Amino acid sequence: MKRLFFLLCICLLLSGCGEMEAAETNSTATAATAVPAQEEAAISSQATGETLQILSSQAADGYCLRAFHGGLLLFSGSEKTTLTLLQGEDLSAVASVSLEFFLDSADPSIQIWEDTLSYFDPLQQQTVVLDRTLKEVSRIAAPDGLVGSPVLSSDKNVLYYCTANALRAWDLRTGIRRMIKEFSYARQSVSGLHLNDTVVQCSVQDGTQSRTLLISVKDGRLAAEHDGQLSLVTQGNQYYASFLSGTVQTLVFGDTSQSPKMLMPDGLFEQWYFLPALHSVVTSQKATDGTVEISYFDLSSGRMTACLSLDGQTIPVSAACDSRWVYLLLYNEQNPHTTICRWDITTQTPSNQIYTSAYSADSVALAQCQQTAKELGEKYGIEILIGQDAVAVQPWDYDLEAETLAPILQRELDLLDQRLEQYPTGMLSATASDFSSLKICIVRRLTGTAESGSLDSANGLHFLNDGDAYVALAAGKYAEQALYHELFHVMETHILNLSTAFDQWEALNPAGFTYDNDFAKNEQRDHETYLTGEDRAFVDTYAMSFPAEDRARTMEYAMLPGKAETFQSPTMQAKLMKICEAIREAYNLESEDCLFPWEQYLDAAYQ
Repeated sequence: MKRLFFLLCICLLLSGCGEMEAAETNSTATAATAVPAQEEAAISSQATGETLQILSSQAADGYCLRAFHGGLLLFSGSEKTTLTLLQGEDLSAVASVSLEFFLDSADPSIQIWEDTLSYFDPLQQQTVVLDRTLKEVSRIAAPDGLVGSPVLSSDKNVLYYCTANALRAWDLRTGIRRMIKEFSYARQSVSGLHLNDTVVQCSVQDGTQSRTLLISVKDGRLAAEHDGQLSLVTQGNQYYASFLSGTVQTLVFGDTSQSPKMLMPDGLFEQWYFLPALHSVVTSQKATDGTVEISYFDLSSGRMTACLSLDGQTIPVSAACDSRWVYLLLYNEQNPHTTICRWDITTQTPSNQIYTSAYSADSVALAQCQQTAKELGEKYGIEILIGQDAVAVQPWDYDLEAETLAPILQRELDLLDQRLEQYPTGMLSATASDFSSLKICIVRRLTGTAESGSLDSANGLHFLNDGDAYVALAAGKYAEQALYHELFHVMETHILNLSTAFDQWEALNPAGFTYDNDFAKNEQRDHETYLTGEDRAFVDTYAMSFPAEDRARTMEYAMLPGKAETFQSPTMQAKLMKICEAIREAYNLESEDCLFPWEQYLDAAYQ
């Protein structure tokens, strides 16, 4: 299978991998500006000034910002879209146009140049071209057999589009329509135009399998392909790509003369916005304290040069820039509306840490990760497996795919260390003593096998092999929850041997309730009675499948931050108390005068 890091250079296919850049070990914390929510403008006036300046709270239903003609183009509306051109220091509205349909900001037909823009009107089946004042210049009728949206070239002379059996180009000057490449999938459409209009991006799908094709305009050659959805932005010879690697959102960038690089922030970001004009990217993520952290990364240096801390009710929905400023479109969840702010990214001290590295399976860096994994295993009295070691043994019902990118593995190992440190000294080695060994495997992907009838994919699983206990975790945003859940399944062997706390577990459930004792049957369950308010007895419907899943789900949520509401009912408190009692009894912790992480939501009456 072709890997993207060999192909992102498109016409100049990569043939090798670069050396991993050395990351500096000392980092300088970047100063954060606290920005709480406000009813009128989504940003507190305390935050205005040199760092963040409120420019407009008029765009109550805005959903996208794009740089255009020395200003910003604001997309707003919910059922129909209005395009508004904002210019000047205060971003005054100088022009606008209302559309009779909703224009998705990710629609590939949206092409924005220095003084013109185009988009596809699905109602009229026409490509519309607007000038710098948003006045209509021309309309181009959709070609026969069009599938999806067409994309107009930068010189406005060629329209690229898919039919049911090919990628085609329509020369608007001559009227000639030619086939670039013949192919036929269940679904296919043009999804981008790149590298000075020399490469067309197509999204195709057969069944549940989606792929991205990058095709040469000149001769129809397949320049690159990627399994899954690929978001790709190019400017000249520079490219900026984002895609899922397992469950890890990966950001890759570079130019066609160099091997690609990747950005690896410390945390697992939730939104990201490439800003090619500044060769940078803005990311956001929820912090453990509930705030939203927005970071600005200079891709030339690999450093984080600015960051903001917003209250948890305020999130970024879009970002744009000019030659100096970064503009954020912020949404207030408590008082739903959006606000445009100007962010001065020059007022803070850049971090010393380098967050970029070569996008490659570098052998030296992988060896360093192997050493880290070995040391962590020794620290906790277990084994931690990565790379091919992690997939050498797998269960009959799931296929494990190895993670081979050192930056991802290093981050996952660092996070795993933080999470395992929450367990008391000796707990993990005691758990391992019930088996030949306990091995935690970090992999890229867990895929159910067709013959087993398993789920298509999983975030984590546990299994036994020749007396060894395994916990397999897919790297990425769900790895933490999967760890707490699957590890508790393994811990139950130790608990059931040394504690009687779970003997009457089912008596804690509401009268008349019975577990499904069948995962397939559980998937059809639709029962909200026991999931809210004072009657809550389960974390979710999945917890109603088996008693062991009920306990593992309860433990999983007990370990996570921000889950106090889950444990407010008397039944959930009683279940959590049973788990806490069982762990203390089985692991000889009854005399410990402290509150363990999984006990954080116990009411005082139960502590």
